[in-house]
Amino acid sequence: MKPAKPKSAASARARVPKTAPVVWHVSLADREPLQLAVVRSARRTLALHVTGQGVEARAPLTLPRERIEGFVREKADWIRRKQAEVMARDAARLATPHSVLLRGIGHALHFIPGSPRRALFRDGQCVVVGAADWEAAQPLIARALRAEAAADFPARLQAFSGHWLRAPRALKLSSARKRWGSCTSRGTVNLAWRLVMAPDYAIDYVMAHELAHLLEMNHSPRFWAEVARLYPDWQRGHVWLKRNAALCGVV
Repeated sequence: MKPAKPKSAASARARVPKTAPVVWHVSLADREPLQLAVVRSARRTLALHVTGQGVEARAPLTLPRERIEGFVREKADWIRRKQAEVMARDAARLATPHSVLLRGIGHALHFIPGSPRRALFRDGQCVVVGAADWEAAQPLIARALRAEAAADFPARLQAFSGHWLRAPRALKLSSARKRWGSCTSRGTVNLAWRLVMAPDYAIDYVMAHELAHLLEMNHSPRFWAEVARLYPDWQRGHVWLKRNAALCGVV
């Protein structure tokens, strides 16, 4: 019997499978924590990949966590630019959608003749009356979504009343396209009506975010601790909004 040939280092590395992704939350200065999927394998270098699904770090098996997090912080500006590029590509693909989101559920567009001109959500459809195409339908859909937000947001915000440490002074709807919400130093919470397109858990995250600003007008660790206290499941909504912001900005 011939002696077995010694295995090369490359073939030995090939036998080591990738580890399952582990999700970390990396703190960034003056920004919200970054959700990072970390995949380890028998590679020699550390690399970052930004897709519509999020940010992934591909790391060597034994590279310490602090080295990975330090690298992510160094590349924070690059990550934000890449995320913006991904969102812009998504927005271009969604310029003429076949459905409209309401609370995270797609409602197929259905055009019918008639008057008065309006849009309404029923039976899983967004029915547009008196408009023949997407361009003509947009203002009607926007009006319908704003009405949904006006009906839903006050009660939803009030549901936090048993948890807030400082009550908001007022709630106002805004037409902002690049900010889901804001909070003034006097205690007014502003929410974009387009937020009503997001799932309930994402809407609740934004509300908790703005309520936390009533105590901390910054994005410090104390601020994020208050967000977590108000809404422990905040990360799920935060991630959904990051991944689907372009979708909610179509109208």
